[in-house]
Amino acid sequence: MNKILKSIIPVLFCASLIVPNGISVKAETMTNTKLEAKATSKKRIVTYFPSWGTYQAGQQNITVSNIAWDKVTHVNHGFFEITNDYKIQTTDSYADYENEGFGHGPKQDWDKYPITGVPAGTVYGHFGEYKYYKEKYPDVKLLISVGGWTRSDKFHELAKSPAHRKTLAMSMVNFMKKYPFIDGMDIDWEYPGITRASEDQYDRGCVGGPEDKENFTLLLKDIRETFNANGMSEKLLTVAVSAGEAKIKMTEPDKYAKYVDYIGVMTYDFAGSWDNVTGNLAGLYQNPADKIRPKFNMDDAMKIFKDEYKVPADKLLAGTPLYSRGWGGVEPGPNGDGLFQPAKSSFKGNLGEGGQYSWYDIPAMEKSSEWQKFRDPIARTPYLYNKSKKQFITYEDEQSLTERVSYVNKNNYGGLIVWDASGDNIKAGHPMHTIMYNGFKN
Repeated sequence: MNKILKSIIPVLFCASLIVPNGISVKAETMTNTKLEAKATSKKRIVTYFPSWGTYQAGQQNITVSNIAWDKVTHVNHGFFEITNDYKIQTTDSYADYENEGFGHGPKQDWDKYPITGVPAGTVYGHFGEYKYYKEKYPDVKLLISVGGWTRSDKFHELAKSPAHRKTLAMSMVNFMKKYPFIDGMDIDWEYPGITRASEDQYDRGCVGGPEDKENFTLLLKDIRETFNANGMSEKLLTVAVSAGEAKIKMTEPDKYAKYVDYIGVMTYDFAGSWDNVTGNLAGLYQNPADKIRPKFNMDDAMKIFKDEYKVPADKLLAGTPLYSRGWGGVEPGPNGDGLFQPAKSSFKGNLGEGGQYSWYDIPAMEKSSEWQKFRDPIARTPYLYNKSKKQFITYEDEQSLTERVSYVNKNNYGGLIVWDASGDNIKAGHPMHTIMYNGFKN
């Protein structure tokens, strides 16, 4: 989804009044509201489950049982990959199918729950948990997300061939026949038209070319038509796509939108340590003081789809990040807060390099005397600056998420995608998912 953390197992990614920097604020108090078991949101709340997170302390060793099932409408399992013969497969068969007990689930035999039509009669691992929770929360849709940052290497060649597209689509059909509690497929090709080298031992990079523009549409068309032709017209087909203007224009949203149930726009990673100037990870609006990232904000990105490509607003989902990005070697600058200042280095958070922290770790940092919290009044997002260590992080907090939810409601968009489920505070009852649930349910 966002750029996959390099230390983990592979899977998986701006107002006329210029107020260049932020306003110092005190850390908000987190709240947790207990909700009824059945999610009743009128908007879509699509949370991504990182299957590799079960091995990662920084991701709370998350299991399917830790998902906020009572506060979401959709769960996307990340990620499946594409084989050399163009079929989908898990990236971790042990975690998905074989693990006989994660130790976080309910005191029931979810890991040995029988599935109709499976010859062995038994499913373990994440999918054993999925079976259990899908019966408990039948209204929550469960999708398999294919691709991601490290597993998009096969899309380019696959999409060029009608035969390969058909093979992929039929492998999806067969998978959903075997696991009938799976409600659909999410295509996360990062990104059509882009060639990118591998970044590490887990990353396979991506090959791209101008032909991807049309072929991406044809791929979605063939998958949708194959579902329909095989009695699966009710199965969902969705996409996760870039929020960057250049990448958006390497595809055909006006043409492919009719084949998908919704489009998840990844309105985050607008700034990160790959830039040599600090900025906002997921700004709601463009701060004119950010000179290097024009239109890298949620408002502009969503309007490109809605206004330029005429995609219906209720088919568009914006995104929220439950993690941070950061820089090192950042001088305070004229306003003393480090925003839009040159950065000389990076530093490691609990999720890895690039100042990446899970959201649940950040409230403690907000309260620390080492960090001072600020807010960009135009981008509507928070950031922290550590003057002694010259470190800067940008992230989402309760207030910015509340404003994001309000923006979605006001503009009649379809909801939010969440990267990812492991970033919320599980022990505290998923406060960030609760904000979305409460904001969308009325």
